[in-house]
Amino acid sequence: MANQVLIVEDEDIFAQNLRLYLEHRGLQVRVAGDGAGAIGLVGAGFVPDLVVLDFCLPDMDGFQLFDILSRERDYRWLLMTAHSTGEVYDEAMRRGISHMMFKPFPLRELARAVSVLLERAVGEGEGPVLAERRHRRGGAHFPLQMYDGTWVFAERRRPEVITGMTACGAEAQPIREREHK
Repeated sequence: MANQVLIVEDEDIFAQNLRLYLEHRGLQVRVAGDGAGAIGLVGAGFVPDLVVLDFCLPDMDGFQLFDILSRERDYRWLLMTAHSTGEVYDEAMRRGISHMMFKPFPLRELARAVSVLLERAVGEGEGPVLAERRHRRGGAHFPLQMYDGTWVFAERRRPEVITGMTACGAEAQPIREREHK
């Protein structure tokens, strides 16, 4: 049985690119566009071996979703973020999230991180988790849509212009003032 991955990402084109890329490598992938969707998929019986989680979701931040899903089961986590702050990194490490990727990132780097995390999940000695597929000239091509990530760069250049607040969830809060349980 193929490893199952849950991608929680609100940018639809980006999420579908991630899904297609990982499916192309032999993984079963489901996508949720927000925290509630992810909770619904897991509640309906989808049990991912890995959760690829965006830090900034429309209804909650990634750490809130982490807390909710971690109550029921221990998952492997990969956190994606455009918020390359020390606070986000420190909080991820405190919660045991061992892999973070800063947007934008090459899909090949995602494949490497997913492979490492899934090899931990299934144990060593069982062979590679992701199958490398090479394309021949004239053969099938990976269908990748263009994704304009300029919003990432604008936010990284001048976060104070964005009001110094995270744009995550219904109630955006300053990162430093957020309480963690």
